[in-house]
Amino acid sequence: MIKSMPSEVSQVFDRMKVLEPHLSEKRFFQLIATEWLECYRSCSGLSLPKNQVVLRNNLKLYITASGLKQKDIARAIGVHPSYLSEVISGRYEPSIKVVLLLLEILDIPPAKLPDVFYLEPAE
Repeated sequence: MIKSMPSEVSQVFDRMKVLEPHLSEKRFFQLIATEWLECYRSCSGLSLPKNQVVLRNNLKLYITASGLKQKDIARAIGVHPSYLSEVISGRYEPSIKVVLLLLEILDIPPAKLPDVFYLEPAE
């Protein structure tokens, strides 16, 4: 169990393990992320021109849940660690190739793409 996990989250994990004995921490955090990010789903269907939307992401959450190090992920998908950092921070928009590689290395099904990357109206 992750040592820095708040006791409330740990208790939820323990209750879910009773229902699903083979539930891994990674899958547990993916389920939590999906629930927490549900509010962003409405933004993924925006019909606005490119200059009126901003691509956002929740990569940091998924990277943390994966247990992998950011530099190892960057190396595995063939990008520089600073580039990946800029993507995570939202300063760079990744290509679809990089997005798909990230989904693969983080073991995120492509159907969950809107949970990881989503659009918001530009301010």
